[in-house]
Amino acid sequence: MAIRLEVLDSSDGSYKVSLEGGVYLINIRWNTRTAAWYMSVTNEDGVIITKSEKILPNQALVSFNLTEFTTGNIYAVNTTSNSDEQLNRSNLGADKTFELLYLREEEIS
Repeated sequence: MAIRLEVLDSSDGSYKVSLEGGVYLINIRWNTRTAAWYMSVTNEDGVIITKSEKILPNQALVSFNLTEFTTGNIYAVNTTSNSDEQLNRSNLGADKTFELLYLREEEIS
C-alpha cells in the first residue's frame, strides 16, 4: 500500500517519517532560480540517503544510498486525470495534482 508523504505548505520544510522500519528526516524545498522542488533524506543517525534530489514526476527520487530503501522508493505521482500539468510550486502535496508517495516495488508498474 502506498504511503503518502507530507509536503508542507511552505517553500522549505522538514519532517520525520517512518519507512521500512526506520525513521527518516525528509526536507523538501522549492528553488525559485530553477523553478523546481528538491528533496533530501537522512536516516535517524544523520546518514545522507539522498541530497538535493530534484523532484521529477514518476521517477525514483532516492538514488544515492539504496542500502536504506531496499523494498521501495519515493515518487512524485500525478494523482489526477490532468496528465498534461507540469510540477510547479503550488501543485505538490496532499490533495493536489502531484503527491509524494512511497511505493513498494510491487506497486510500481
